[in-house]
Amino acid sequence: MKMYPAAVLLLLLTGCNDSDNSSENTSSTDDTIDTIDTIDTTSPINVTEKDTDSSVFISDLDVGLDINSLSSVSFTIQPMPGTFSKPIKATFTPDALTTTESGFLLPVFGLYSGYDNQVTVDITLTDGATRSVSTQITTSEYRIY
Repeated sequence: MKMYPAAVLLLLLTGCNDSDNSSENTSSTDDTIDTIDTIDTTSPINVTEKDTDSSVFISDLDVGLDINSLSSVSFTIQPMPGTFSKPIKATFTPDALTTTESGFLLPVFGLYSGYDNQVTVDITLTDGATRSVSTQITTSEYRIY
C-alpha cells in the first residue's frame, strides 16, 4: 500500500473544493442573467396625443412610462415636404415634465398647421437604455379671426 504525502492530499481536496465554488459562482451568474432577461425592453410604450393647447402649433403627448425610470426625453418633428426647414428637436429632463396617471406629458411645439406632423419621441432611461416611438400629430389650419 502506497502512502501519499499530506500535501498531495490537501491539493486534491482543495481542487475538489474549488470545483464546488465554481459551481456556486456559475449559479450566481445564472441568477444575474435571469434578472437581466426579465427586463422587457421591447414592450411598446403607449403614446397618445392630449391636445389641451389652443394653438395649432403646440400639443402634448401622454407617454405611458413611469417618470422615475426616465433620464431624458426628446421629440423631433420631421420637416414638411417642400419646405427648407430642418427637423425641430427639444429635450427635457424629468423635472421639467408633468406626471399623469399613465406616465408623463411631453410638450410638443413647432408643429406645422394643417398637416399630419411626423413626430419621433426618443427616450433615455436611467439605466442608459434608449427607446424610440414614432407618432403622428394632425393639426388644423391656422386661422386669423
